[in-house]
Amino acid sequence: IQSVVAEGGFGVVYRAVHRTLHKPIAVKVLKVPEGLSEALRKEFLDKFAQEARTIAQLEHPAIVRVIDFGASPMPAGEAAPWMVLEWVEGQTLKTDLLARRGSGGRSPRECLALLRPIFDAVALAHERGIAHRDIKPANIMLPQRASGVSAHAMMMPVTRLLDFGIAKVMQPDEEAVDATTSAEAILFTLAYAAPEQVGGKRTGPWTDVHALALVLTEMLTDRSPYRGGDKMDTLRDVIGDARPSPARFCVDVGPWEAVIQRAM
Repeated sequence: IQSVVAEGGFGVVYRAVHRTLHKPIAVKVLKVPEGLSEALRKEFLDKFAQEARTIAQLEHPAIVRVIDFGASPMPAGEAAPWMVLEWVEGQTLKTDLLARRGSGGRSPRECLALLRPIFDAVALAHERGIAHRDIKPANIMLPQRASGVSAHAMMMPVTRLLDFGIAKVMQPDEEAVDATTSAEAILFTLAYAAPEQVGGKRTGPWTDVHALALVLTEMLTDRSPYRGGDKMDTLRDVIGDARPSPARFCVDVGPWEAVIQRAM
């Protein structure tokens, strides 16, 4: 382990070096929700292992590859689930959007070029019964290109999708789950949440479609889809009838408007 890269409500990400391969890797340690009984804690860890095995089967060039996973005892004696992933150099779409703020939104053509690999990767996950549930600009990586080499020549997509660590494996007969009686944790980012997430209803592939529409709108309009600052304002926006499509920000994206409205 070399250093802490990021920490959030769901876990901590470290930069590390693989002892055998001598190459940089990312290690994500997931935070187990507080207040769980011993039985629910075991359920949480078992669910994490099941999902990690499933995510590791997702072979797509736009999905950051899972190398290993497990659970290790912490100094307090409780087990902490971890996942080792390939290291990707570059910056996130969030950093890029903030740096560009005020310069105007991208064209639909530019957005499609950047997000098409992500659309394809998410579609593959949905075909396998996996919902990401936390798609946002901070989880979309724009890797650095090798000097003098185009992304096309490198045979790899420009964008990569991060953080399947809180993904959800869907069951055909699944219903909404009460988080107080299950290890199902409330894991999402409010600024890119869907109504069913804040309402405690059943999440699934439709939740990812909604999040992609929010990310796409932010790229097209150069505006955050929901109001920032006050949590209650954001909650009202999430569950409100008026969806934050480009037209709401007086941005004309032609036939894309109907697609984005449908996605939301």
